[in-house]
Amino acid sequence: MVLPVEEGVATIVVGDLSGIREDDQNRESKKWGKHGNLDLHSWAFDRFTELLTYKAKIEGITEVSERDTLTSCSCCGRKRKANRIECGLYVCDECGTTANVDVKGAENIR
Repeated sequence: MVLPVEEGVATIVVGDLSGIREDDQNRESKKWGKHGNLDLHSWAFDRFTELLTYKAKIEGITEVSERDTLTSCSCCGRKRKANRIECGLYVCDECGTTANVDVKGAENIR
């Protein structure tokens, strides 16, 4: 297995996983069926993030947040939630850039 350090990775992007077990609309626990819930609720998201960032710091890898990558234009940098037209579509009202939200978010991270 090739480690990120061996590949020259200098930065990792870490998202906020708090609330991942909750439904976005009513803040109740997600219901993914018996086995789905066991998998979802047994995964220690905060522990994973803690270990990842700890080990990255030891290796000199910088950690940055993915915050605003889905609402920021990858061309002009304008941040506006309303530019996210549909679930997967982003249209910048400043420069006219049109892109898939996830692709644009990945471009912002890159």
